[in-house]
Amino acid sequence: MIFSFKISQSIFPFMGVLILLGGCNPEIKEWKVLNKKAEALMEQNRFSEAEEVAKKALNFAQGNFGEDDPRVSQSLTQLALSYQSQKEYGKSEPLLQKALEILEGKKGLENPALLETLNHLAGLYKEQGRYKQAEAVLEKGLGILENSKPSKKEKIALAKLELGLLYYNQSQYAKAEPLYHEALTVWEKTKGLENGSGVFILINMAELYKTQGQTGRAERLYERALTNAEKSLSPDHIMLASILENLSVLYHKRKEIEKASEAAERARKIREKHQKRRV
Repeated sequence: MIFSFKISQSIFPFMGVLILLGGCNPEIKEWKVLNKKAEALMEQNRFSEAEEVAKKALNFAQGNFGEDDPRVSQSLTQLALSYQSQKEYGKSEPLLQKALEILEGKKGLENPALLETLNHLAGLYKEQGRYKQAEAVLEKGLGILENSKPSKKEKIALAKLELGLLYYNQSQYAKAEPLYHEALTVWEKTKGLENGSGVFILINMAELYKTQGQTGRAERLYERALTNAEKSLSPDHIMLASILENLSVLYHKRKEIEKASEAAERARKIREKHQKRRV
């Protein structure tokens, strides 16, 4: 199974950006409070409550900042995400489209908020299996990054990985592979692989080869991912469990039973810790 994060996770540096414009007057403070409350409710999976707060934030932003203010765009996006989490896709899509319309109309706002919203829209399309539309949106975001000055190499790398993941989900492995390689090469040169994003890229490359039956290449990549994860993540990070479980399967195929058992046992203990935390 491919290892992935929710789209709001920080492996994408341009995501989760709070738009802060024009000082800190009482209206902005009140809007921020509403926005943060909606975000907190989303993190707690209290989606219907998040929806109500997001509506209040949107109404407040529209009434105090104007219909085409970037804060309105952010509130539209927040409300759209609450609908998406409740599978109300028909309500979510027009809100994201409106948010994009606002941001694209702002000269000089070729900024993280625009890329964030594009990624949310792509995620919405992927969730519905509308892969062609998701592809078009991701390519648009990649084009913005590639044409930006100065060059944003790390963000381009992660945008290519996201596009590669889309192709992987459609079993278009020949299209996914070069994008993965480009992402890995750039990330290794600029940031190194001893971090969550580097490990994430390695895991997905390994998964690509495992899916195609190239178990030797997959095993080597999972082992690289494990080495880097052990250096950069906490000992009980859930990503470690995923890597170890995949390695266990590959070791079993090679009849390396002792190594397979050790990897499986480590993964079990990590997942057990996470399970206890939920209780």
